[in-house]
Amino acid sequence: MAEERMAETSAPLGERLLAEVAADARLRSSRGAWRHPWKLLEPSTPFQILLLAALSGLAGAGVLITLTAELKNQVFSVTAGAVFVLLIVLYRWLQLALFKSTTVAIEAALNNIRVRIAEKLTRLSLSDFERQAREEVQAKMTRHYEVISEAVMGLLSGLQSAVLLAVTLVYLATLSITATLLSCVVLGIAVYAYFASQEEIQQGMRSSTQAETAILGALGEIVDGFKELRLDAAKRAALLEELRINSARSARERTIIQGLHVDLFVFGNSLAFLLGGAVVFVVPLLLDNPDVGKLAPVVTVILFIIGPLSAVIAAAQRLSVTRFAVNSLREFEGKLDAVLPPEPPPAILPPFESLRIAGALHAYHDASDGSFTCGPIDLEVRQGEIVFLTGGNGSGKSTAMRVITGLYPSDAGRIYLNGKVLSQDPGVTEAYRRYFGAVFADPHVFRRPYALNEERIAVLRDLLARFGMSDKLPRNLEDGYDPGALSTGQRKRLALALALAEDRPVLAFDELAADQEPTFRHYFYETLLPELKSAGKAVIAITHDDRYFDVADRRYHMEEGHMALVVER
Repeated sequence: MAEERMAETSAPLGERLLAEVAADARLRSSRGAWRHPWKLLEPSTPFQILLLAALSGLAGAGVLITLTAELKNQVFSVTAGAVFVLLIVLYRWLQLALFKSTTVAIEAALNNIRVRIAEKLTRLSLSDFERQAREEVQAKMTRHYEVISEAVMGLLSGLQSAVLLAVTLVYLATLSITATLLSCVVLGIAVYAYFASQEEIQQGMRSSTQAETAILGALGEIVDGFKELRLDAAKRAALLEELRINSARSARERTIIQGLHVDLFVFGNSLAFLLGGAVVFVVPLLLDNPDVGKLAPVVTVILFIIGPLSAVIAAAQRLSVTRFAVNSLREFEGKLDAVLPPEPPPAILPPFESLRIAGALHAYHDASDGSFTCGPIDLEVRQGEIVFLTGGNGSGKSTAMRVITGLYPSDAGRIYLNGKVLSQDPGVTEAYRRYFGAVFADPHVFRRPYALNEERIAVLRDLLARFGMSDKLPRNLEDGYDPGALSTGQRKRLALALALAEDRPVLAFDELAADQEPTFRHYFYETLLPELKSAGKAVIAITHDDRYFDVADRRYHMEEGHMALVVER
């Protein structure tokens, strides 16, 4: 049966892609394992990452302490030199472990988040999904991940530098309490400057993101409506003006944000240099008997502090951007969770025999466009029957088809499957939708034949040959193809072949013969539909082709959302 075939489909395409990724990962791992001893230290928890950063900072501080101790003693020691080299090696090893392993862990976490959000998107009802702006989905699922991924190295460097800075300050306290207090004052001023600018930075990022989302929307309009734009110069100019305004807004906000970051960075570095000057010029004035020899290690440590302090300030900038991206992703996922129904338990329905829709209704409620009610919908179809749905534009045919296929919920009425009332349980509704293979009026044709096993792909090839599409597509369909290179009629034929290859018991077609040449239109009505009928398929087709109305066993007509049976043979 079709249901059993769908259940047992192992998606060889997905398995092959996963196998390729795994093979590539194993190859690279085998090539580099002997060169990367840091793989022995692969952090898997935040605590382990912090511990690794602390150890790396301590090793870096050890290098500094060794150098300043020798400078203070003014005596070269072979033992100290050996310790210095060992600490350098340890510092490098710990840095590799921190940066590379943590990058792997964070990228894996980002991948899990992206897949989780994508899975939630696909579980939305059609009504809820239609309320999501495409450009917002694209922005959330791509740009924010790039921002977080690009910030990883800077954040890890800042984390390690913060540990190194803390240890260095402790060591500085053993050399000069006065210099340590001055350093703490400088750090306090830098921290205050950071938090004082955060609200303005976050607000600028929100405004910039809104502008960039609008830019994505305008670019989508250009791609999807290119033909219409070429026909209408005024429309093209208006769209470009909208894009120009939002692009300028994004550039303005980004300029302000970068200016704040530059101010913070330059301010922090200036403070660090002022700290060095204060130790050289101010500290001796505060001491009764300043020992110039003792000041040399202190100045060395202060100058060393400038590097970690700059890294911490740079990391603070990246932290601002990362915080915004993470919070934005959380808000987006929370928005999905607010409307996402719980995952329904799987349900198994019997083989299809008949379907009857009785008194179904679906109401639209829109503050700007008003309300429209589609229904009552009363329709019946059995195995081996063809049902046509006719009516003028805007009469509700497409909405009725979405109710019949379970994409839109019914606000009233009942669905009878094989003569029995179908439960409204979400798991049952999910199983009910698997009865249908559909080609909608605006079909989206995927770039790969997803979820088709080898047997069904062979069927797909035969169908494409029958539909005159073999020369329009590559022989190896599993490698993908470009639906955008096909005409509207060709895309519909490809969508039809894919729907038939799925071997569902009920087929739903919305104006499928439109945009087809007369030869294929005649073939569709006079040859293909009778073949599907003989094969026991139930067909529900929306059509305007009145010359072929006699092909249907039953015809329903719609006007202003109301459905009525007009012909039954």
